[in-house]
Amino acid sequence: MKAYTRPHYRNIEAQSSVFAIAMLTAKSMVVSIVLCSLFMFVMFHVKSATAADLRTLAVVKSDILRLGDIFENAGAKADKVIGRTPMPGEEMRINARTLMRIARAANLDWQAQSVLDEVVIRRDATVASKNMVESSIKEALLEKGIARDTDIEIHENLARFILPEGEPQTIELDDFRLNPSTNSFQASLFAPSVDRPLKSYTVTGFVHETVEIPVLMSYVKEGDIISASDVKTLRLREDALPRGTLMHVSDLQGMAAAKSLKPNDPIRNIDIALPQLVERGSELTLIFDNEIMRLTAKGKALQNGARGEFVRVVNTESNKNLNGLVTGLNEVTIR
Repeated sequence: MKAYTRPHYRNIEAQSSVFAIAMLTAKSMVVSIVLCSLFMFVMFHVKSATAADLRTLAVVKSDILRLGDIFENAGAKADKVIGRTPMPGEEMRINARTLMRIARAANLDWQAQSVLDEVVIRRDATVASKNMVESSIKEALLEKGIARDTDIEIHENLARFILPEGEPQTIELDDFRLNPSTNSFQASLFAPSVDRPLKSYTVTGFVHETVEIPVLMSYVKEGDIISASDVKTLRLREDALPRGTLMHVSDLQGMAAAKSLKPNDPIRNIDIALPQLVERGSELTLIFDNEIMRLTAKGKALQNGARGEFVRVVNTESNKNLNGLVTGLNEVTIR
């Protein structure tokens, strides 16, 4: 075995100490790097308590756009004017590049997180709907002696009147003219009023008479019997109804669908039929009825038949062909 001298042992101990110091230094450097990286991450990715936040949607009432409409926590700079808002009822979008320019110009503590950052500016508004327009015209028609249950056809595309927020949600009609020979009309509309016409339109159109007709509430298959619970009434334009449209609920009750029928559609007289009470090949009861006596016999149908129709049958007891009147379900009367 090789023997080591005391100086040699001291040399090994010195080398071990140097190695331990180097390891400790390396660990310290790693810890420092990690802490530094964490600090840099916090500095660049975590907002301070006073940093501004971007609003994704801003609903504004004024025609002036201010910094506080776009950014929260804008502080004393919130009232800074930066432009105009869109027209009442409309909206505009401000993208990330423009937002960065606005923030820099205002010396605001804000940084875009993505090129997709944007804010939607929507101008609040008072909206008067097309229904309000039609109601105003119907009121004028009432004064002309036209019934309320009419359908108004307006030529112009008047989806709605849009007024600045805070204005009354009203429409006034003036200079209403009706041509009875053609059922056409012309009128001037003002919103919110004739005396204060922020918006005005001239409208033309037609007045159509309407009638109440029976329609189905759900699909009915061909051959199905229509009951009272299947039917409701609906008011439609009279001039738009197809020829032969049934006008009364009683016209449908107890009738069979001659074809598949859709809900809410007008039903014509050719769309229904009397239900088949006798089917070809079915067994039935033959009733021999005259002024003297009433007899019954068994028979078989040679053709289909509804109530009130004459059909050919065979008396299965005598094997004789006969003609009879359908008077009930599987019942034929011979007279």
